[in-house]
Amino acid sequence: MVSDEALPGQAETEKTISRIHVVVTGAGFTRALVPGAPLLVDDFNNDVLEGKVHGLPNASRLLDWERNPHPQGHIDIERLMTRLDALMPYDYAEEVGNAANEYGFLLSELKRAFLDRIHEARKGKVHGDELKHFAEFCESDRCCCITFNYDDFLDEALAQTASWNPYWGYGFFCPSSQDTIASFDDLEQNSMLQLLKLHGSINWRPKLGYASPVAVDSTTHHHVWPGARLRFPQVS
Repeated sequence: MVSDEALPGQAETEKTISRIHVVVTGAGFTRALVPGAPLLVDDFNNDVLEGKVHGLPNASRLLDWERNPHPQGHIDIERLMTRLDALMPYDYAEEVGNAANEYGFLLSELKRAFLDRIHEARKGKVHGDELKHFAEFCESDRCCCITFNYDDFLDEALAQTASWNPYWGYGFFCPSSQDTIASFDDLEQNSMLQLLKLHGSINWRPKLGYASPVAVDSTTHHHVWPGARLRFPQVS
């Protein structure tokens, strides 16, 4: 039997829940605000990548397989990075030689190429006012942001508000990389907003000595955004 009578506190709880907003963003979100930012399938200086793995038969073949179906030779960066990072049991087989090492080298160069694209995008046109307004909307409406993007453009914009910080704002405690070499007294205690980055972030770094897959408690953030309202602690 279901009663229509509200339980104590139920109306207030439902009112609170109804006001929660969730924003989900993909690569198109960043491209709209930062025109030079890459998409999921894009050119990450792919011809240069091909030149770097020239003479490495396994890495060259895998890169060709990824590029050939696209008319402009673009690559799906997530698909390729997943293949390179996860590896397969036969990648260690004697008949394929140094396939695992070749893939590790290609993965490293691919990440470097992605970071170069982000760096170049930052030097180009950025719709900073629109990004700022979006961050303010998230703050005023207490939005939870879920993103599949690796870039930290949204992180930087949210850090300009008083409601988000990278210590607690990623859904887990993510200390600064500086915390690994110095002791601090006054860390940020919480974050009113959450930015959940399901595929990771370019400003996350594993602590030295931790192997992949990197555990959450060994992940740090490694970026201080200019003008951000972060109360970074003083070295004691």
